[in-house]
Amino acid sequence: MNIFAVSAGFIMAFVMMQIISLNVEGEGGLAATRLTSAMSIAEVSVVNVASTNGFLTDDYFVVGSEIICHTGRTGTTFTGLTRGCRETDAQTHAVGSRVYNEATSVVNQVVGFNIAETMSTSGPIRVVIMVPSALMHAIPKLIQWDYSYLEGQLLGVFPLAYYKYIVLYPLSGAFIMGFAVIMINVFMGIARIVTG
Repeated sequence: MNIFAVSAGFIMAFVMMQIISLNVEGEGGLAATRLTSAMSIAEVSVVNVASTNGFLTDDYFVVGSEIICHTGRTGTTFTGLTRGCRETDAQTHAVGSRVYNEATSVVNQVVGFNIAETMSTSGPIRVVIMVPSALMHAIPKLIQWDYSYLEGQLLGVFPLAYYKYIVLYPLSGAFIMGFAVIMINVFMGIARIVTG
């Protein structure tokens, strides 16, 4: 068995544990907030809300029966708007109207944007362009996950924190080492081709 296969196995085990963590800790669930300014039917460039925590950067949200696509967000605004997405009609919305998203998939939550929505509204080139920033968002999040749901004891006997320290944190370290080995192999392969 070569080092590449072992590294890939560690990476897969690590990613699966992160997906379980995200689901258990509610990272793939609903996000909700309220409008802080009214919206007319006319096109608007920004939607002001109380908070955008839990929403993806490039996705859509629902207000009333209208779906609004967006391509950016700050702490309290959504930007790059397309009103009446997904065959809904633009409507007026009062201050305090509920703004929410549907449950996002774990993969979209990890990379920070809705892959399918971005493909359909902005095209595959934008998705490819967003991949480096998505990796910069995803890798630190995965590596630094604290597994806070593993508290207490299993069957009143075995402290679950031990599982974090004995299994999951070493997997995080193995992920970092495996990723480094894969990147070294990739660069060595490129160097061989260039000098070849």
